[in-house]
Amino acid sequence: MLLSSIFNIKIKSHRIVLNAIRQHKEISGAQLSRITQYQPSTLVYILRTLEKRGLIEVSRIGKSTSAGGKPPTLWRLVADKGYIIGLEIIPHKIRTTVVDFSSAIIYQHIDTLEKNINAEEDSFILAEFLQNTITKLNLPNSAIIGVGMTFSGIVDRKKRIICYSEDLGIKNLAFCDTLESQLGIPVRIANDANAGALGIKWYQNPKQEFPSTIVFISFNEMYTGMGAGLILHNELYEGTSGSAGEILPYQPKIDGLLEEGLKKYGENNLKLDIRTKKKIPMMEIVESAKNGCQISGFLLENISQIIAEMITTIIGLINPDSIVIGGDLNIGQFIVNGYIRPKVEKECDQFFQTGVTIPPMIVSEFGIYSVSIGATTLILEEIFS
Repeated sequence: MLLSSIFNIKIKSHRIVLNAIRQHKEISGAQLSRITQYQPSTLVYILRTLEKRGLIEVSRIGKSTSAGGKPPTLWRLVADKGYIIGLEIIPHKIRTTVVDFSSAIIYQHIDTLEKNINAEEDSFILAEFLQNTITKLNLPNSAIIGVGMTFSGIVDRKKRIICYSEDLGIKNLAFCDTLESQLGIPVRIANDANAGALGIKWYQNPKQEFPSTIVFISFNEMYTGMGAGLILHNELYEGTSGSAGEILPYQPKIDGLLEEGLKKYGENNLKLDIRTKKKIPMMEIVESAKNGCQISGFLLENISQIIAEMITTIIGLINPDSIVIGGDLNIGQFIVNGYIRPKVEKECDQFFQTGVTIPPMIVSEFGIYSVSIGATTLILEEIFS
């Protein structure tokens, strides 16, 4: 299903101007002219055309410069022109981010599901969930520009198929068409790490220099897989069928590590609830380690070693300008500075032995919603790209 014709902007120069306004939130014609290099007369025509379509509006009249002259007219997007829903589908949970047309976040939430989304008939569960979300926000379906959804594993965006997801138990699942017919809303899908990478690209601060090569790393909360979204020379690289960046590390045997940790530190040092859970979520291990649990720290040391080995491989293969960590590792710089980076430095020294520069490693500013906000870019890129 195509986006509504009002958002189908065919002229490239119009999309460039519209995106510049989106990035800067509020901007004058003179600033737009400097950014786009368009002649003032051309820019006036584009602005008036976009205004007639109801996509932009005059925000306010700015102040004159010290040299005097006519005060500048400042433009902005019409925020309530439409809304985009981004979903991160994870085992028994959905993380939701909703943004308005100006890309401002208006809603974020985590919901628990009774069963995993892994079969074609589950499109009805998703349709009901989306409808409830839209109703909760007091919006008509016609106000929704589109829905972006992400899944771990291999996702073929062009064929709109989730080829394989170990976490969710999916193999060759295609329900976009069914979901679109149920809601009457365009639906797009992508791999979770790829969406996270797009989120970094599309929600960047225009006043900061954006590195041309970025790796976004997503490590799921049950530590069964690690994925990388690759921005190479400012473009997302997905590979031939969407499998680029899929990393399948050795999965840590938490049960064995727990036994080893208990023997080493004793049960009195355990601050994790391991009796009622088959698996302990990564975030609980990290929080417990931050609170001084030696056994949690021991688990985190071992998990971080696996992550460090994978990051070292990425550094050797791609040599990125920056590494951004999202997903369920995204709970602050604590885990990066205290656990992962020191191990990466050690691995690089042993592996390369030639002084390879380790890129900055930061956590995404969007926290645990880094992937769901990235899901909104699946719609944004169709409008503004």
